[in-house]
Amino acid sequence: MENNKVALVTGGMGSIGTAICRRLHAAGFKVAATYSPSNPTPEAWMAAQRDEGYRFLSYSTWASRRSSR
Repeated sequence: MENNKVALVTGGMGSIGTAICRRLHAAGFKVAATYSPSNPTPEAWMAAQRDEGYRFLSYSTWASRRSSR
């Protein structure tokens, strides 16, 4: 049976986000992690996860809170 479970982890490259990504991967999810465009090392993070046997997708995203003032 094909796995169709997908999870999107916002802030997935932070310390808590990494733990969440790994837990979801272990539970059988296909995992996509987002990161800020200001993150200087997304490629290194992805390489480190691959080296440990994890397979994630990654996407640069920008979210800001717009003030109503």
